[in-house]
Amino acid sequence: MEEAQNKKQELRENVNAWKKKHPEWLNSEAMETAKSKLTPRTYQGYTSVLPIFCYFMDKTPQQIIEEREQHYKSDDRKIRYFYEDKLEEFRQFLVEHHYGARTIKAYLGRVAGLFSNNRLDLLLDKSFWAKSNKISSDIAQAIQTTKRYPDNDEMRLIVELADNQQALGILFGYHCGLTHVLPLSSYKLFRNLIDLTSLGLWRSLVNRSSLVCISILKGKLYPVLSVRKRWNHLIC
Repeated sequence: MEEAQNKKQELRENVNAWKKKHPEWLNSEAMETAKSKLTPRTYQGYTSVLPIFCYFMDKTPQQIIEEREQHYKSDDRKIRYFYEDKLEEFRQFLVEHHYGARTIKAYLGRVAGLFSNNRLDLLLDKSFWAKSNKISSDIAQAIQTTKRYPDNDEMRLIVELADNQQALGILFGYHCGLTHVLPLSSYKLFRNLIDLTSLGLWRSLVNRSSLVCISILKGKLYPVLSVRKRWNHLIC
């Protein structure tokens, strides 16, 4: 696990150094074109992932898109599918830096999105994405398998260390299959509903899109309402 952390930290430092060396990467025509077709939140994801690929290629997004445009016109298969091959190499690069399979697939999707949003789609078959959803290093797989929920003995210790209100919320979530998401005051829609200091938003561990709002008042638990999260809005 320490090796994985060290490799990721080293990569982050190298990527940040690359960004400082190429400050123009973010304001290029290629990035502005992609930005115009994406939601602000999705675009933010692009800006966090694409510098890793740019560092890997040692090219700015604009240089990558211009090169892809030239490759598109070639009859030589090695040239025409240059970036498809590079994406496979980039996938292995992420594996070697011990990213998990889901993260790798998400990162590859962001990189492919740069090309598609500039109308220069990569020609990747279903097997590429299927493999990307499973491939990861042995260390990354070991880290993933160690993630688990606390057992009953660990829960007893946690509850003993918590105050009454915290213990009530923890036990509620544990026995109902819910996990705490965030204070409800984070959502403007509910800011004036009732005492915000006692409210919390909980997510079902079974149905990740199902959210439950609860109120803890004077040591007692009161269900307030159920909500569904869709398109970044909360619907009562």
